[in-house]
Amino acid sequence: TNTSIVTASMTSEQEERVPADAGAGAASAPGQSTATAQTVPPPNSRSTADYNSDDKTGPNFVDHFSLRHPSSTVRFRGARVHVYEAGNEQILLEDRRSYRGGGDDDNNGKSRRQHRHTITVKRMEWSRFGLRVLRMAYALIALLLVGFAFVLCFQIILFLFLNLPIDAGASSLDARKGRAHIVGTLLSVPVFLFGMASLMAIGTTFVSDCWQGGPLIRAVSGLPSIVTEVLFFVFFIFVPAITFIITLMAQYENPWEVTCRVWCLSVALVFCNFGLGVVYREVQACFQLVSIYWSEEHDAGTVWHKARRAILLTTMQRYSGHKNEQYLVTGEDVAPEGGFTFSDEHKPKQSKRGLYTRLTEMKCLRCIFDNIDPPKRLYTIEEVRDILPFVTRYNWSLESMFCRKGRERGIVSAKGPSALTADQVTASVICNVGATILVSLLVIAVLVWFNAGALFYVIGAIICVLCCIWPLVRSSAATVEMYKDINADDGIDEDLLADEEAFDDEAGDAGDGGNGKLAKEEGADGEERPAKNVFKAEKRTMFQLWETTRVAQPKECTCYSILLFEFVFFWLWPMSILFITKNYPVAVVFLVVSFIAMLRKFFDPSAILCELGSMNDINIETNPGDGELFKVTGWAKSMKGPDKTLVLKSRLADIVGNVSRSSATTRWIWFFGTLVLLIFLLFLQAIHSDDGLGERPPIVLVDSFYYPGEQSLQYPTCEMSKGFKIGDSDTALGDYSMLSALAYETTNVTDYLLPQYFGEGIAIDEDEFVANYRVDSGTAAVPIYFKFITFPPVPGLGVVAIRGSQTSWDWVVNMQLWSAAGLAQAVKWLIPYGWLWHQILDELVSLSDFIQNDAIKRVSYYTVTSGFINDVLDGYGDSNFTTLRITGASLGGGLAIISGAQTGAAAVAISGLGAELSRHTLNPPVTLAQINENTFNFIPDRDYIARIGGRPRQHQEAQCQASTSSLFGCHSMWRSICEIAYRCGSNGRPVPCRCVQRFGYPEPLPLGNTNRTFMQACEEQEEAFLNATGSTVTSGYFD
Repeated sequence: TNTSIVTASMTSEQEERVPADAGAGAASAPGQSTATAQTVPPPNSRSTADYNSDDKTGPNFVDHFSLRHPSSTVRFRGARVHVYEAGNEQILLEDRRSYRGGGDDDNNGKSRRQHRHTITVKRMEWSRFGLRVLRMAYALIALLLVGFAFVLCFQIILFLFLNLPIDAGASSLDARKGRAHIVGTLLSVPVFLFGMASLMAIGTTFVSDCWQGGPLIRAVSGLPSIVTEVLFFVFFIFVPAITFIITLMAQYENPWEVTCRVWCLSVALVFCNFGLGVVYREVQACFQLVSIYWSEEHDAGTVWHKARRAILLTTMQRYSGHKNEQYLVTGEDVAPEGGFTFSDEHKPKQSKRGLYTRLTEMKCLRCIFDNIDPPKRLYTIEEVRDILPFVTRYNWSLESMFCRKGRERGIVSAKGPSALTADQVTASVICNVGATILVSLLVIAVLVWFNAGALFYVIGAIICVLCCIWPLVRSSAATVEMYKDINADDGIDEDLLADEEAFDDEAGDAGDGGNGKLAKEEGADGEERPAKNVFKAEKRTMFQLWETTRVAQPKECTCYSILLFEFVFFWLWPMSILFITKNYPVAVVFLVVSFIAMLRKFFDPSAILCELGSMNDINIETNPGDGELFKVTGWAKSMKGPDKTLVLKSRLADIVGNVSRSSATTRWIWFFGTLVLLIFLLFLQAIHSDDGLGERPPIVLVDSFYYPGEQSLQYPTCEMSKGFKIGDSDTALGDYSMLSALAYETTNVTDYLLPQYFGEGIAIDEDEFVANYRVDSGTAAVPIYFKFITFPPVPGLGVVAIRGSQTSWDWVVNMQLWSAAGLAQAVKWLIPYGWLWHQILDELVSLSDFIQNDAIKRVSYYTVTSGFINDVLDGYGDSNFTTLRITGASLGGGLAIISGAQTGAAAVAISGLGAELSRHTLNPPVTLAQINENTFNFIPDRDYIARIGGRPRQHQEAQCQASTSSLFGCHSMWRSICEIAYRCGSNGRPVPCRCVQRFGYPEPLPLGNTNRTFMQACEEQEEAFLNATGSTVTSGYFD
């Protein structure tokens, strides 16, 4: 919490008006730590005793609950020092009494010396480098866990929808029935969205709190202070430290890996305890607040009655019709009870009613909703927490003004010594508008860089202008006009306004009959009254606020009907369907998530607080009524009075502000909702997609031209050995890349191209052999496509070429196999020092595997290819194959790596996705040794997809000539084929024409004497290809 302290100075005359035994109060901005003089303390506030038996004068200081902890008062060097903790800093208020000469007589005629209490405010940074390092370590390990919580949330969404095509019979081995199943699965989405958004909101709060030293973690635990400190140290530092020491002494091979594993486990326990503790505190506070809200009925306050009331109140608030009104007011304006909505002197600048609110006010719906007249005020969570920051000329900055939310509450000083200058206001407006235009231009520039097209440029520009720039210009103009109005000429010397003390001396206290020159003026009736210019001068702050009122609310019977509907359609039906379809992992997760979600939804303390208003008026430590379900326990139970009030309110304010009504929860709901929509659309497309075997652009090969190879150092893997060679060929890498491309083609295309590339009778596409196997093995419904190429001159040799991503279902499989690994790598890259956790990434990825059910695992592509290879090696169909190779590009390359590691067959992948991080999730699992010994991956520069999942030890980094603005330009199978042919040399193999036509490689050299150019030869070969295959799709270069 940021701390704002007001310097107070009191003369003896002012001291006489403060009784010695009076409490202390805070007349400052809500939500700020304050120090000021006040006669009557606010309720439930803790005042720091500022006097003793020798000194009964001086100001009292009141601790606001935003401090989190009670302040301390000590005597030091003749002064009373008040210590306030503010993050890594301390704010010290030194109270010294100074005397000044002169005086007057008191009522007894005795001379009296005047004195002042001078308070000096100091800021002390007391954190040390070691403390910052420890807290950074806390935050990093917490961030890692929250990152993998996000991975788990993504996997839940993915495997929830991955089961939909199986239910629809699109790709299952035992097609299940029922549109009701699909509808039931879809109905589980709202609960999952709310639960996952809550998890991520609690997670982000956990990370932030760890960076601050864990004050909320300690507060939520409810244990004595010394116990929480010890446990925090044990779980975050001692356990991993002692593990590292033991593993070093025992000479473990991987001491850091074991330490990381133990460290994650220990902090995960803290995180789980924190999350459950937050939910428990929310429910506990909800029951206590219900007791306050229905205090007149406390004699009937059983647990059941309070639960019913809480559910009714939260449901009524959620489905009520609301009206939002905007007001521009000055700092001296006093709102009537309920807010400016009920003021006759203030008119809203604008009023907004949503479509739903208009529906609730319709006469035809009076049987469902009740109109509220007068409206019922609803408070925002900022008002509840007393958050109202000030903006003055001293704390103003362009960054803070630009990053302010559109409806963020705050007070801007517009007149007086601390007022913003006209230059600052102008700079704020220019910065806001200019920066918004700059961000808009950045969006358009990114679209241009990616060559999105003129239509996207225009649409992006229109959206930016209508949704961002124009509303900001209007609001900025209104702010400037109000600033000018407040600073209009009021007849007061500006030099006088610049000096706060001089103005106070001249103006006096207009409200209490001050004697200053500006304090009074004579009216027409000859009576003196406070001068108008004094009141004008006092209007030194302005702020914009929005007030929300409830104008219609559902009837009680409507609320119960809504509850029944939600229970049946969003809980009972989805739960039943998930268990009926035997999707047990997701069903168990849904059961846990739905229980916690219902607790947080129906027992929401923030909903009740928004009805009650400011927390300053709530005795939260009081438990009215009998039969309380929750009692105050732990360290808070031992505290008394204002100290107890402050700590309990602080904990509740942090929970409702950072979790219950956190904007992070809303953002996460929108993010996961968008993700759900995209994945669902992908699955709908996958259900209705074809086999991807339609006509493709022609593969034109020219054998009368050649590439001599790079004159500089060639790739050392151009010629492969150690089990990877295809017969006696010296161009094995190029051969594998071409076979991976032929995996996409139909039989008539491969029958034409294989003789042209390898020679007549050298390579044969065994399409019928594969088709018979798919039928016999019962895998024909699994939408994977691969070819089996045999080489008659080399008996016993065969190459399995697996097709990459071609259909929507292929992209689904990409996410199934590699989404967890890819997101884990993203977490590692985004976290500072993320490389520290690399050794346990595979284990964290494997934790997400529990969400997969058996039906999903049975239709995984690699189970088909691995089964085919094992069966062929075992003699399927009376075959006699002893040596099998596997190849593929992209998805096909990833499947080749998996099947190669599982079967022991040598695999060559072209831009294939790795299996290092997901190896434990495979069935059967594979080891790093199996991956490193049996697989090879060709990875071009800037091919980000080929780096997902990790790289095998045997891999080749290659150049990529694609434009840097092409995000996925290097993940191109044909670009890799051309790169290999150009760098390694064609060595008697024909050259693809698209290397020159599409990718811009130099034209190859002619073989012997020829009068044809390379492009002429390509045109002839394309025509021959079309005639031989019957294809109607041309390359477009010769049209």
